[in-house]
Amino acid sequence: MRLQMLIFLPALMLSCGSNPKNEKNKAIARVLDNYLYSDDLASAMPYGLSPNDSASFASDYIEKWIRNQLILNKAEQNLTDEEKNVDQQIQNYRTSLLIYTYEQSYVRQKLDTVVTEE
Repeated sequence: MRLQMLIFLPALMLSCGSNPKNEKNKAIARVLDNYLYSDDLASAMPYGLSPNDSASFASDYIEKWIRNQLILNKAEQNLTDEEKNVDQQIQNYRTSLLIYTYEQSYVRQKLDTVVTEE
């Protein structure tokens, strides 16, 4: 059953609607009005994978993308406006990331890596 869904879902999603981006960057999956484009998959693909590993990575990536889009859609439908308001959490997370990045940079600049025999 799962294999049938993996084959059926992408085919169904690609057959519905037109590709809003240019023809060079093809949509490879669609969930509602959200598209996964070949460029998106290519940029996520690790360098140097064998053809079998590339196919496996692509399949897993597409499946996760589809699942995330479906869950996100359900969350948007079922959460209240207050629950969906994550602006403060995003700002707090951004602040934490910036402070962490600055601290790491500062430590790298000030760290003395010269080791003497003493």
